[in-house]
Amino acid sequence: MVFERLRFGVGGLVTAYVSFMEGMLISVQDVAILSSNGLLENNLCCNKETAKLFNYTLSRGQVLGQCNGLCNVQYEVHAYCRKPWHMWLATLGTYLRNPWAFISDLEAAIAPLLQIIY
Repeated sequence: MVFERLRFGVGGLVTAYVSFMEGMLISVQDVAILSSNGLLENNLCCNKETAKLFNYTLSRGQVLGQCNGLCNVQYEVHAYCRKPWHMWLATLGTYLRNPWAFISDLEAAIAPLLQIIY
């Protein structure tokens, strides 16, 4: 990042990548999800150190120039996550991982129908 800032005409891809990852890696769980899906190769000792690296160490004092393709990707990801339907599906998928939760929800949906019938 320092090299990009000191050399004219080099570009700002590394700085843009660090800024992009800072926006994506908000918590330790984000690092774990990206690592488990093969989107991030974490060579540090733990996920907490990786999140700390992007959120505090690398991003401190950075100044971005022009927005490049990564800014657009980050905007589209945040726009996708803000849609209520996508938020609801993500919550439902997380909740229904437990089979007992699915069974209790199914029972809660069927019970009123049975009471109406009888």
